[in-house]
Amino acid sequence: MRDTITTDVDHTIGSGRIMTPTNKLRFVNRKAEYSAYGIAILQQWWENINTVNFGWTGEIPVAPDTGEWRDVPIEKENSK
Repeated sequence: MRDTITTDVDHTIGSGRIMTPTNKLRFVNRKAEYSAYGIAILQQWWENINTVNFGWTGEIPVAPDTGEWRDVPIEKENSK
């Protein structure tokens, strides 16, 4: 049996196209009101692969791939 993880992450962009998460990660430093040094935020690259599938030809690119960096939500574990 396989474990599944469900999240409340939005997989769409403004135009309604599906965004796919990738394995590209980065840390960005942001200023924080409560810290003189700022905080490091983990981000993940989400991409929209612009292809069309006619059935017999497979996936054909129709426009350059686009994407965006999104913050990775942090969840606290409850240990008992």
